[in-house]
Amino acid sequence: MGSFYDLDYIIEINEKRLEQYSNAYQKNIDKFTNILVIYSAFAIFLIPIVQSLFFTETKCLWLHHASFYIFISLFSISLANTVRLLIPVEVAYLQEPKLYYEEYRIGYEEENRERIEVDTLIKASYINELEEAVRVNNEIFKRKGLFYYRAFTFAILASVPYLLCIGFQIAIKEDKVQKVKIVNNFSTFNKTQYMAKDSNKTHQSSTTTTKLPGVDNSQVRPSKPQLIKENFQIDSVKAKTTKR
Repeated sequence: MGSFYDLDYIIEINEKRLEQYSNAYQKNIDKFTNILVIYSAFAIFLIPIVQSLFFTETKCLWLHHASFYIFISLFSISLANTVRLLIPVEVAYLQEPKLYYEEYRIGYEEENRERIEVDTLIKASYINELEEAVRVNNEIFKRKGLFYYRAFTFAILASVPYLLCIGFQIAIKEDKVQKVKIVNNFSTFNKTQYMAKDSNKTHQSSTTTTKLPGVDNSQVRPSKPQLIKENFQIDSVKAKTTKR
C-alpha cells in the first residue's frame, strides 16, 4: 500500500475507484434484461385476464379481482422504478489530458513557478477532477442500484398474484368447456326424446288410421298398448310369478 502523502498514489486509487463505479453503474443498466424477461411473462396472459374480469359476462370470484389488483399495484411500483432506472443521467467523464499538460502547465509557468511546484499543482488539479468524478459516479451507481433492486423485487412479488390470476383464468376456461358439453348433451337428449315422441305419434296415428277389411273404423272403440318400462315390467313379472 502506498502513502497518502504521495500524490501519485492518490491519483492511482481515485482512478481505480472511478473505473469501479463506472463498471458497476453499467452492470445495473445491463441487468434490465432480467426485469424484461419477467415483464414478457406478464404480457402472455395479461390481456385474457383483463378480458375475463371486465369485458365478459363470466362471474369471477372476489379473490380473482383481489389478486389482479394486488398484481397491478406491485407491477406499477416495479415499472416506475424500471423507468427511473432507464432515465438518462449525467455520468462524470474526465477531461482531456491536454488540459493539464498544456493549458495548466503553461499558465503556471507564466507565473514564474518552479517545475516541481508546477507539477504538484497540476497533480492537485487532476486529483480534484478525479474526486468529483468519483463522487458523482458513486451517487449514480448507488441510486441506479436501488432502482434496479426495487424494480426486480417488486416484479418477483407481483408474479405471485399473477400466478393466482392464471389459475383462476384456467378454471374459468375449464368451466366454460364443461358448460358447452352439458348443453350439447342436453340438446342431444332433447332431440332423442323429440324423435321418440314423433315415432310414438306416428305409431299411434298408424294404429288408429289403419283401414281393416270389412270394418267400419268409426264404430271401433280406441285401444292403446300399455307402455311399461323394462325394469318395471321385469319386476311386475317377478311379482306375478311370486304370487303364483
